[in-house]
Formats: sequence, structure tokens, C-alpha cells
Amino acid sequence: MRKLYDRIMKYILLFALVFGVSQNINSQHHEPVQSVHENSDENTGHNEVQHTHNKHIVAFYAAFTHIPGAFYESETNERRSGKFVPTLGLDYYYHFAPKWATGIMADFEFDDYYVNRGEEELIRDNIWVAALVTKYKAHKYIDFFAGPGYEMERKKGNTDQESISFWLIRAGVEFAVPIENNWYMGTSFLYDFKEEYHSFSFGVSFYKSF
Repeated sequence: MRKLYDRIMKYILLFALVFGVSQNINSQHHEPVQSVHENSDENTGHNEVQHTHNKHIVAFYAAFTHIPGAFYESETNERRSGKFVPTLGLDYYYHFAPKWATGIMADFEFDDYYVNRGEEELIRDNIWVAALVTKYKAHKYIDFFAGPGYEMERKKGNTDQESISFWLIRAGVEFAVPIENNWYMGTSFLYDFKEEYHSFSFGVSFYKSF
């Protein structure tokens, strides 16, 4: 099952790369070259919006994260069933170019589960995930993003097991539409490639640009 998810994500990343390159090439060949006077004196509307777009975006994210290799109790070892975990997130992005942005995605999972780590059963308890991603606007409403991240687990209570953290690579796609007053609503799919196990999330976000 894990190999199937890996293969799907490879196809998604390949599609994002090919689509992004083709969009750049297409825009370079078809966008007319305009002088400074033409932009300032004659053009309004779309061109003006492009030059005065908001650079900052804050987003609130609510999702369910699915961990295919997780099971509920160490006695049952229900690895094939996986588990859906409620997740909340807060994101910030900065647009350094009309189609490019960079930012931080911070998520928190509100549940615990077990995963196998070789011969050992590893407990994951209310983990935090922080990722530094780069976004590319491939379409008016579609963005692709990817970047490195880190999964952190809160300190264990009275258990003997130490808190364990993992590096990860996050990749995904989101679809967002404007509402009003620089507010947006979007849906997203993201996949985390972790050192010991993988997970993916489906969620809804509300954005505010300023």
C-alpha cells in the first residue's frame, strides 16, 4: 500500500514540474512587452492589480490527516486499516514574485496512534509539523507547493518512551477562490514523506491577504 502512495505522489510532483515549466514558457512567448509609460498611463485593471498585489497571506487550515501505517492499539496491530486524525494548522506566505511565494506551514494533530519502526512499536502522541515550503501559482486558482519540514512530538508524560522527531518532505496542491475583501477559501491535498512513515491530508483553508 505504501508503494502505491509513493508512486501517486511521484506522478503528482512530476505533473507539477512539467505544468509549471510549460506555463512559464507559454507566458514568456505570449505576454506582450510594454513600456513603463504604457503601464503607467494607459493600462489599468488587470495589469494594475498584478503590480499592486498583496505580498502577505495568513491562512487557517482544518483537515483530516490519514496515516496508512498507523494502528490504534499495540495489542490489535491493525496496520492495514490506517487512521484519520483531526488536524488544525496556521500558515503564513510571502509573495516575492507574482507567481511565487514562500512560507511556513504549521500543523497540529489532535490524537495519538502507533506505527511500526522496525521491530519497535512507536507511539505518536499529538505531534506538531512545521514545514518551510515554496509555492507556485500554476493557474489562477491552483497552487503547487513543496519543501522540507520537521515533525515534533510533545514530551511524553509518565511513559518510559522518549519523544522522537523526524525530518520530512512536504508536497501538495491547493485550489483557492476569492470571497471578498481579500479573503479566500480553498481546499488542499498534501503528502508528507517522513523518515519512518508517510501521511497525507485533505483539508479546507481560509486565507487573508494584506
